[in-house]
Amino acid sequence: MHKHYTSAAFLGANLYNQWFEGYGRKHQLLAAEIEKVSPLGSVVEDENDAWQKAGRIAHTFTMDGYQRRAGRQQLTGEWIVYYIHNGMNYYLDIAFHEEAKTPERERQLYERLKAGCAWEFPFAFE
Repeated sequence: MHKHYTSAAFLGANLYNQWFEGYGRKHQLLAAEIEKVSPLGSVVEDENDAWQKAGRIAHTFTMDGYQRRAGRQQLTGEWIVYYIHNGMNYYLDIAFHEEAKTPERERQLYERLKAGCAWEFPFAFE
């Protein structure tokens, strides 16, 4: 079993995925958001206007991007891998999503967990 876990360490990956992968890339979401703040051909009035627009773009990129991804429950991160035995959770390790993308990678993950945890939780590997 696993539970999804994310942290600030994955902020960059989540923002990249929001704006530059999949749907965001296909529909050029970031370009559309920048266009809302400063339409193509618009003039920057003065230094204050430039800073305000830059701040709105930065806010959209970081805060809005992260909140949109979180709202769709698509935040990337790690898995906390655990085993349930007699109604209790036994936490074994942390794993990356990539470690279970193929049956071969799943087997490698299982072997890594077994090598690190079987001595303490033998019932999880019977």
